[in-house]
Amino acid sequence: MIVNRTFDRWLILLIPLGVFVALSVRPVWRLHVDASPEFLQPDPSWNAKRRASEEEVARGYWKSAVGAVQWEYGFGSTLPATPPEDFRVEEANPHMEGLERDPATRARYWAKFRQVWLLPQTWERSYGWDTGWVLRTITGVRDLFMSYWDRAFYRG
Repeated sequence: MIVNRTFDRWLILLIPLGVFVALSVRPVWRLHVDASPEFLQPDPSWNAKRRASEEEVARGYWKSAVGAVQWEYGFGSTLPATPPEDFRVEEANPHMEGLERDPATRARYWAKFRQVWLLPQTWERSYGWDTGWVLRTITGVRDLFMSYWDRAFYRG
């Protein structure tokens, strides 16, 4: 009876489509491309030359974090105490004075990065299309069915 009207036919099509679109648009959290001011903050005891070198190194480590670390750990996850292999300065600059290869410098910037990782202003939210929920739902239903099947007809 309900399908006899044109309006009802459109609703039957548009409601499932709207639900699908609403479930497929997801928030995506990414690190800001520009380094956080807290991450770049120099030590007040450094001279101007050292500040410039450290700023270059800090920008290199931030670029590494944006390019690799955020994809490995993701928003809201806990970072390890030691820096991962991906956290390194890729391109050396003569102004860095070898600081990019120093393990102590790397550890210091990893500690700073772990501090700013938790700050909300370090992240930006955008929205992206993700239909992975369909496969996850189907897999979950299948696993639930299989667990009930195993309980009902124990295969031993």
